[in-house]
Amino acid sequence: MIKRIENVNNFLNSVINQIINELRKEGIHLHSIELVNLPTQDVVSIARGLKDALYKIDMSIGILEGLIDASKTWMASDLRSIKEE
Repeated sequence: MIKRIENVNNFLNSVINQIINELRKEGIHLHSIELVNLPTQDVVSIARGLKDALYKIDMSIGILEGLIDASKTWMASDLRSIKEE
């Protein structure tokens, strides 16, 4: 189970936080998603870690969905302006 949390942290570092850093360069300021604290071997700690990992994956999905929606809006706007020319 701890390996799964490590996988979430790797995803946050290598994908989501990199996207957030690129958005900052474009003037869109989002906070980086903090990594999940790795639990100890006890069941309660692992359960908390998995719950936190799930929450952060949900946040990541929200960010990605927002980018998809924004890109669709941008593309539609761009197409309208091309047609008007």
